Amino acid sequence: VKRSMEIKFSKYLVSGQDANQLIEFQLRRLFGQAAELNALRRATLPVAVLLEDFESRAKEVAVDDLSQFYKSDSFLGDGVARIGFRRTRNASGAEVLVRASDLQTYNNAVAAETAA
Repeated sequence: VKRSMEIKFSKYLVSGQDANQLIEFQLRRLFGQAAELNALRRATLPVAVLLEDFESRAKEVAVDDLSQFYKSDSFLGDGVARIGFRRTRNASGAEVLVRASDLQTYNNAVAAETAA
């Protein structure tokens, strides 16, 4: 029964790879929006996206389980240290996502902000 239902509804099902591509697209959109907001504010801190906002966006596109995405090359950058995204915390302690290439700069800026 399961197999026949999968065949019948296959065009409506999203595979794991498709879900990762969809989620990566949404994450890149959020980064684009955050970059525009940083530019308007003339912010010097590297772009970051609240994890909560990203996970809400994923739910909007019907992806509830992000565990595979967080382990994927789409998120981690195919093992290359400066490509992809990383999780960290902002000055308020909230989890955020930053580009791997910005991680050190972001963490240094947050440390300086919390020390001040």
